[in-house]
Amino acid sequence: MDNLHEIETTSLQNEAILNLFYDLPFIGMAITSPETHRWVRFNDRLCEIYGYSREELPHIAWTQITHPDDLDLDLAEYEKIMRGESDGYVMDKRFIRKDGQIIYACINVKSVRKADRTVDFLVATVQDISDRKNAEHALQKLNEELERRIEERTADLKKSEARNLAIVQALPDLLLILKPDGTCVDCIMPSTFDKTKYVPIQNHISELLSPETLDMLLEIHKKAIATGEIQIYEHQLSKFGKIVHEEVRIAPYRDDELLVIVRDISDRKQTEDKILATSHQLANTNRELETFSYSVSHDLRAPLRHMNGFVSALQQQLEKHHQVLNDPKVAHYLQIIERSSQKMGKLIDGLLTLSRYGRRPLETTQLSIRELVDEAIEIIRTDPNHNPLIEFTIADLPIKYGDRALLQQVFHNLIGNAVKFSRHEPQPCIVIDGLADGTIRIQDNGVGFQMEYADKLFGAFQRLHSESEFEGTGIGLAIVQRIVLRHGGLVWAEGYPNQGATFFVKI
Repeated sequence: MDNLHEIETTSLQNEAILNLFYDLPFIGMAITSPETHRWVRFNDRLCEIYGYSREELPHIAWTQITHPDDLDLDLAEYEKIMRGESDGYVMDKRFIRKDGQIIYACINVKSVRKADRTVDFLVATVQDISDRKNAEHALQKLNEELERRIEERTADLKKSEARNLAIVQALPDLLLILKPDGTCVDCIMPSTFDKTKYVPIQNHISELLSPETLDMLLEIHKKAIATGEIQIYEHQLSKFGKIVHEEVRIAPYRDDELLVIVRDISDRKQTEDKILATSHQLANTNRELETFSYSVSHDLRAPLRHMNGFVSALQQQLEKHHQVLNDPKVAHYLQIIERSSQKMGKLIDGLLTLSRYGRRPLETTQLSIRELVDEAIEIIRTDPNHNPLIEFTIADLPIKYGDRALLQQVFHNLIGNAVKFSRHEPQPCIVIDGLADGTIRIQDNGVGFQMEYADKLFGAFQRLHSESEFEGTGIGLAIVQRIVLRHGGLVWAEGYPNQGATFFVKI
């Protein structure tokens, strides 16, 4: 009797402990039938996990709600228990809740056997690990995305490195990475570099430089590091029996390193020297031509005065011989001599004027183009032969810097030309305005010209119309061009026969 009582007591204790486990709020617990796979006993947490009520769950087998992709593996472990090869298993698997949601659960299955070792029932604990699994999947996706991005970034870096290397090799520069003391960290020599002038540096920049040049370079290194700015200087070296000119650019690179770019500029220096020599030669030639032009023009005045004087004396002598003076041929010859000498005088005056404008020093100041135009028009209107029918239309004109007296002559000549070549029009009109880029435009509706001869307009003594049609020496536009060029500007013209001409001045 005592033994029976002890057995009952132990059974009750075990039952109490089992009920305590069933009441755990975080873990689902169940006893299942090995034949039907249905739950014989279970707690409330298991209902919460699967989404079924206590009335519904006993009628559903665990095989029905196991995810199809996990069922075979679960059944394989179950068969091992039934064959006596295993007493239980632990597995993470997926279930399908009543609402269709897929959840992850960790199941721990243990078998309870009869005396003959057959399975009496199965005890299982079920823990919802969906949050952990979802986090693991999210982490896995994040890792996969990071790996993909790393691969893409690595590929981009390789492409960038290949592109940068190709660019570096295409440049005519020697690239050095140096320490401030001149120690060489790296030497990048493009494939196009002249290997006869340079050899790769092994240890120190002194392998390429003289002591004096090295000291200067190290000082510039210090300045680049102190200021953080690119330093540029030029020097010349004696290498392989010839003088080499180099341009060196030094820039802070990383940490305490410097990027040094060396470019051979020997060819450029030779070209610059040639240009400079040519410029000096041209300047000397221009001065000689101006001096010659001035001298010739000045020296021609004396014989011309003598000619005019003797023509006048000849006329006085012929007046005493009325018969000879009244001879039409004699009168005609005298007129030709007089007109020719007058024309020659005007040409000489033009040469002197052209020479003077080329020699006169510039006195630059700020000035209003509108004031210069107004003054030029006012002077032109004082001419007794001025056509009062000419209409001037003047738009906004810019403010410029230049020599007032010289630029006054430019606009006097250009506006005077426009007046002269449009005077035969029934309604002559001259428009003066400024373009967006600061160019001044002077447009008339006169006789115009053929564009194929536009280049001749600004040559000295070049005329596109006969003197019988329009008076002049052909020196006015040459003076305009010389003054504009001295101001560093441009002057050009456009026109068509009987459609007027337009002159452009850009200062």
